[in-house]
Amino acid sequence: MAYLFLFCAVLIEGPIATLAAAALAAQSPDLKVVYVFAAAGLGNLTADLCWYLLGSLSKHEKVLVCLPWLRYQKGLVKRATLEIRRRGLRVFILTKLGFGIGSIPLLIAAGMLHVNRKHWFIAAVCTEIVWTGALLLVGMFAGNNFRRIVTALFENAILFGTSAIIIIAAFMLYKNITAASHRTPQ
Repeated sequence: MAYLFLFCAVLIEGPIATLAAAALAAQSPDLKVVYVFAAAGLGNLTADLCWYLLGSLSKHEKVLVCLPWLRYQKGLVKRATLEIRRRGLRVFILTKLGFGIGSIPLLIAAGMLHVNRKHWFIAAVCTEIVWTGALLLVGMFAGNNFRRIVTALFENAILFGTSAIIIIAAFMLYKNITAASHRTPQ
């Protein structure tokens, strides 16, 4: 049941759910890492497939009506379309491995262009293995070292806070001095 919940959580919000599940797997003997990896990978792959099919089964204007937040991504989808035409699946692989920042517009664009499903699926599986594995390693490291990380953050919070305030004050002072020197006397 926990793995089904993980699958659904990753389907909705991939990286954060994967990191959290890996941290829990590091702490809990009930969660097996292999099953966490499988559930997270399948959840990410299913989400990618849904975005690809959304682009594949509809025109871009229809997608914009269904998902209003995507209207702001229109430029990214057009740019992704051009990049896919120019560079093919390399763009998809690099985007997915580069923390997946623009992967949703790219997946919709790939669907709209009807990129070969077999090639796309192979690329998606390969990138999911690497991406999910990397997230699991980071999450497990954080889970194993959680107490040490929190202790270090609290011990150094005063130092970090004071340093941040000094840097911000210095920046504001510098900005005021340079702005005053650029003003012309009247």
